[in-house]
Amino acid sequence: MAPPEIVPFADEHMDDAVRLLAERHSRHRELEALLPADTDLREQVERERGELAGMVAVEAGEVVGYLLGTRREDQIGPHVWSYIAGHAVRNPELVRDLYAAAAEAWVDVGLTRHFVYRRPPDLRVPVDSIDLADASTSPVERGSGVGLALTHHVLGWAHERGYATTTIDWRMTNLLASRFWPRRGFRETFLRLYRSIP
Repeated sequence: MAPPEIVPFADEHMDDAVRLLAERHSRHRELEALLPADTDLREQVERERGELAGMVAVEAGEVVGYLLGTRREDQIGPHVWSYIAGHAVRNPELVRDLYAAAAEAWVDVGLTRHFVYRRPPDLRVPVDSIDLADASTSPVERGSGVGLALTHHVLGWAHERGYATTTIDWRMTNLLASRFWPRRGFRETFLRLYRSIP
């Protein structure tokens, strides 16, 4: 069988993209039932479409994957983010082909830093939860128990106010964080990818 054809994302691909996102989100909810069930997936995908080129993989006339990116500019300069609803595939290997085509278009317009991530509120954050977007302990205080004490306080505070779940964001390359948070009961649900092209 011939590999899927990679073409620019167009309006005609929207329904299939929403369907793919629904399939992926359903699989995620089987593993993580706290993720939101009632979400307007079309709105989520439409929010990801911007002026940048997005790509779709088409096989036998059917969209089997897509990748969208949003241009941003801040203290690190111009870059591209693909949030949770900005990508879905049937076959995970397709992500590489979609990214290769999209990255080429992004680099052509001067965007050489690429992120795959999320933006709350989104499909990553359960309804009525606390999202700890950033948490760290000063290096001089590590090992003193202050991080554990603060974590217990925040989780207790959230529980007392009726929040059943808490999410956190950490980098796997941060060995301390990638050991600390799972020991507190947090599970890996989504991954962030980053690439900077010199």
